[in-house]
Amino acid sequence: MRRFPLAIAILLSLTAAALAQPPTTALVIVEGLTWQQVERGEIGGLYVLSQYGATGLMSIGASGNDAASRFALTLQTGRRLVLPREGTVEAVRRRYPKVRWLTDELARAGVTVTLHLETSQQQVRALLAPSFSPPSPSAQLQIWWIAGEPATISRALERAISPLNPERDRLLIIGLPPAGERLAPVIAAGGELRTGVLTSQTTRTEGLVSDVDIAPTLLRWHGLGPHVGEHPMRVVAQEPLVTVKHLARLSRWNAQGLIPLGALQVGGGLLAVLAALQLIRQRRVPQRASLVLSVAIGTLLSLPAGTVIAPYLPAGRFAQYAAHVLLSAWGLSLLAHWGAWHEPFRAYVRACALSVLVVVVDAVSGQHGVQSSVYSAYALSGIRFYGIGNEMMGVLVGCALAWGLFGLKATWRAVVWFISALVLATPVWGANLGGLLTAATGLGCTWEWSRKRRMPRPQRCAQWLLMGMLAAFGMMWVDSLSASPSHIGETWLRWQAEGFTAIVDTLLSKLALMSRVLLSPFAWGVLLVIGVALWAMGRSGTLTAWRNGWRGEYLPWLVCMGAAFVFNDSGFVPAAAILGVGVGALLTRRLQEVQHGSSA
Repeated sequence: MRRFPLAIAILLSLTAAALAQPPTTALVIVEGLTWQQVERGEIGGLYVLSQYGATGLMSIGASGNDAASRFALTLQTGRRLVLPREGTVEAVRRRYPKVRWLTDELARAGVTVTLHLETSQQQVRALLAPSFSPPSPSAQLQIWWIAGEPATISRALERAISPLNPERDRLLIIGLPPAGERLAPVIAAGGELRTGVLTSQTTRTEGLVSDVDIAPTLLRWHGLGPHVGEHPMRVVAQEPLVTVKHLARLSRWNAQGLIPLGALQVGGGLLAVLAALQLIRQRRVPQRASLVLSVAIGTLLSLPAGTVIAPYLPAGRFAQYAAHVLLSAWGLSLLAHWGAWHEPFRAYVRACALSVLVVVVDAVSGQHGVQSSVYSAYALSGIRFYGIGNEMMGVLVGCALAWGLFGLKATWRAVVWFISALVLATPVWGANLGGLLTAATGLGCTWEWSRKRRMPRPQRCAQWLLMGMLAAFGMMWVDSLSASPSHIGETWLRWQAEGFTAIVDTLLSKLALMSRVLLSPFAWGVLLVIGVALWAMGRSGTLTAWRNGWRGEYLPWLVCMGAAFVFNDSGFVPAAAILGVGVGALLTRRLQEVQHGSSA
């Protein structure tokens, strides 16, 4: 009986000591961890945590040999910055003098940062280590960096998690996926966090967050406010495994289908060009052959719209998903040919109109289709997760140009082009200022040409460009005043906060992205195919003889292509889309003229 009061005293003292300990946040980065491993329960208790915690997928911008260092830099700065060649902390601070340092901010707030890294991760340790320690710590952040086989990872996770108090402490587990994957699992648990799926203002997509959201989340958890343009993760009450599984499956299907679908569109387009030229050379086009070729061209044109429709349709396998894309495109082509079976050009213009309607309607109703499209692939790029990307922007501008020029009178042409520019510019719909400048310059100059049927003066095109730039800056300013600005408004706020350095950094990042696109093998492959198609059309006389040599008809397409290339960071993509739509319009019109024996 004498020991009983002593045991109670010891228990009370241990409880008081535990309560006196500062709250702990454990950030665990696991190299090579994929969502499939979590879903199958291959590593420790991650499956249980994913069921009872907050779960999502995280877009990781880092890839390649220096993925770990770049991810550590994003964790520290809350931005996807280019790691200087030296790779040192001093070089990073010199290059980005106004970028905040996460561990230093936490240390100033009284948070002790402890690193648990392997000895081989010296550069990562240097990037993550705080420059000083707080004199009187009120909380602690433990950063664990784990790599190895599943069994090794399980043991390391147990060491990181076992000391935590689920009522007081928080846990954030992030996978650093292997090469070739850009989506990683992320699990948050403990404290006041409830069961659900993770999201953020960065992505505006339930179940999806970005690596730039880690730093503001840790700041918020420790009572600090995020900086301009930063958004902490938040939990949405949803079924975690169902939502994340669907998102992971759709992203995986998009990754699997991007190259085959792109090859089908590019290769099929080249075959269609050669087949159409062969029929045009014969000066006699059989109706059946013309119909088959016209439907095929309409299907190729409608493939981007088909990728917007397919995510709305239920699919359990990749084959079903791919079939939905192809059948949707084929259905749009057949719908465009309804009542115009032997008029290829008229059907082509209708197909352009249907593509415009599909993209615009989806944009103003939440962008689920554009967001999940194979060609948009926001979850794979990790740059932006809402609005209309440059891929669909090129399709929208090109199809709106064809529909307005060849299918509408002046008043309705102006309405369609204005709506296209408005949808692209509005942050809640398109959030694409490059698309706004493309539409303002390209469609504006085309409007001048369509009124007088002669080449507009450069001063008029410059005026349209100036109006587009003023509208873009005005849109950025208005968006910056909203309660939840998009990346457009946040860019304006960052320019205001950081000045000229932020503007230069934005321009350099755009140029870097453009250079990566131009140096990609896919880009040069598309250029090769386009070059072969134009060469074949030139040899056949189509380019020089169409409309009695009136080359002014090509001007609208050239202006829109040039505007798309100049005003977008991956400008090759929308420029190629506009060129493809223009070549299709040229061929189908010439095909219809030859088939009917007169001018269409």
